[in-house]
Amino acid sequence: MKGNEFRDKVCLSANQCVNNFRYFLIEKQQGTDNEAVSYLTDPVDGVLGLALGANKGRIGPLYAKALFPMTSVSPPTFAFYLDDVGKDSWIDFGGYKTSAIKEKKADKIAWLSVKKDNFFWSTNCLGLGFGTIKNNDKIIKFQRLIGEEKVYTIFNTGDTKTKIPSAMWNLFLAYLMNPNSEISFKLVSGQVLLNCADRSKLRPLYFLFEGNTWLVMDPEDYSYVIDWADDFGCTVAFESYPFAYFTLGTSFFKGYYAIHDMNDAKLGFVPHATSRKALNGGLETDNGE
Repeated sequence: MKGNEFRDKVCLSANQCVNNFRYFLIEKQQGTDNEAVSYLTDPVDGVLGLALGANKGRIGPLYAKALFPMTSVSPPTFAFYLDDVGKDSWIDFGGYKTSAIKEKKADKIAWLSVKKDNFFWSTNCLGLGFGTIKNNDKIIKFQRLIGEEKVYTIFNTGDTKTKIPSAMWNLFLAYLMNPNSEISFKLVSGQVLLNCADRSKLRPLYFLFEGNTWLVMDPEDYSYVIDWADDFGCTVAFESYPFAYFTLGTSFFKGYYAIHDMNDAKLGFVPHATSRKALNGGLETDNGE
């Protein structure tokens, strides 16, 4: 990206303004699927600073941090949902809207406590589940994989893909590709490619968090077409990387209304009003592996 820094009054609406805010005006940007900025392949207007920002490192100004103390916007909470390309996505500042929740059932919000001293919105993941999470489905607990009972996990809309620690990648991929259904796939430069006819054989992927809370990524949210004419013209929004933590990107957020409470350091997830996800996405089981 190329551009210049300025200071000015920056507004999202008439009553959501920050005076003398330092921002970066993007004048030119370029990205391809093979570059680190692949999520900027389309022209963008800018990047909102919505991280929790609670570390001691040198970081740029965060719009959300500046917005709440200086305006009438209250409480210091924002919520958004991301829909499919071509459909509307939305962000609310100053709380969440019950009308944005599926069937307006706010009691279905799954709340996670996040780490107050971290830059990212982050917590610990306790396990993974593949399929319907019933008697015969696999739940991966991390103790036998990496010798730990939990894995540090960050939520980051700056990534499109959900990134899996390399130590568990092979087992993760084996379960994801559902070996009993004979899904044809291959790895090309770290990208998982599969036959589009096999997308229907993919299963839901569940992440287990505190309070026996399961959050789901459905196949229609994590798989997509890149070239119908190719025998391996579909892919999944997962990749391995050499770090010992998960990064849950925009592919994870699909279908959820994600509520970020900066005051109480908690993160809420619930299907948004037009989501395909079921409200009973949180499942209970004692079938641990």
